[in-house]
This record gives sequence, C-alpha cells and structure tokens, in this order.
Amino acid sequence: MIHKYSNKGGYSTNTFEKYKLPPSIVATLVSAANHSLAKTTWKSYRTAENHIKRCEKETGIRLRFPFKTKETLTYIGWLLEVRKVTAGTVEKYMSGVRLAHLKAGYLVPALKPDIVKAVIEGAAQSERIEKRLKNTPERLAV
Repeated sequence: MIHKYSNKGGYSTNTFEKYKLPPSIVATLVSAANHSLAKTTWKSYRTAENHIKRCEKETGIRLRFPFKTKETLTYIGWLLEVRKVTAGTVEKYMSGVRLAHLKAGYLVPALKPDIVKAVIEGAAQSERIEKRLKNTPERLAV
C-alpha cells in the first residue's frame, strides 16, 4: 500500500535545535512534523523554495530569510510576471515559503501583510475577468 504521508519531509533536527530538547524527543517531533503534509505538497513546497533562487538570479534582488515585505512582493511579482502562474499557485508557493521560514526558525508576519493579500486577490480577480471574457461569445454585426 502506498501512503500519501511519510516521515520524509522538510523538517529536520535543525528545525528544533533552538528548543534544546533531548534527541529522542526531537526525532519524534521531526517525524510528526514531516507527516503533516502529503508527499506531493512537500514537492510543491520544494519548487517554491527553488523559485526563490531563480527569482534572485533573474531580478538581482537578494531574498534572504526572514523575508520583509519587499522580498515577499518581489517574489510574488516575479511569479506573476515571469513564471505566469495563477493566483492559486502563488498562494500555494507562499505557503511553501512560509513553511521554509518555519523550518529555519522564523515566524514572519511580512509574508502576508495587507498589500500582499491585495496583490494576490487582485491577480485572482484579473484571472476571473479574463476567463469570463474568453467564455463570452462575440456578437455578430446586424
């Protein structure tokens, strides 16, 4: 039987290092945390992390943890403009970026300030309008 979840994921002993817990407890926590997401979700989140490096290379802007609003907007703007992803994909990748921050020991509110929410919602609205326009038949001249 193939399982959707496994103990192989993005969490490691480094994630829990700052808590100074016994190794046996850390091993249990790592395994439990890695079971928190499906294998396909981990794969998607790895893609999001890899895109950070690509974004840096293509924009010339350093994206270092913890992200501030500028880094978050740079990443989202690059995803929309260069990668041409949908708002839903941006949301998924941002979840991956948030998780990458958690794995590195950061809790970062700059990943979802109001301006970021507005950009993602605006991108979703644009997609809906574009889809409606494609589905609207042209009227013939009489």
